[in-house]
Amino acid sequence: MSPFETLYGGKCNTSVSWDSPTDKALVRPTLLKEMEEHMKKIKHNFKAFEDLNKIYAENNIVFRYFKMGEHVFLKVKAKRRSLRLGSFP
Repeated sequence: MSPFETLYGGKCNTSVSWDSPTDKALVRPTLLKEMEEHMKKIKHNFKAFEDLNKIYAENNIVFRYFKMGEHVFLKVKAKRRSLRLGSFP
């Protein structure tokens, strides 16, 4: 999935395609190079963000071990739902 799709939820509607050699010739090479550098920077930032979130998630996991026969209390929260007419879950 491209960074644009991740941000906006859809494909980018541009007339320039990265694979077509005719489109590459029409666009200035310096502009195309700048666009590619920006895309690399965006991909790198997304990767760093994903890695950071993974580290935070792994640090907050707490494994608890219980022996057979131990009594434990479980806290259960009910789902909060708003009562709207005509809305479906």
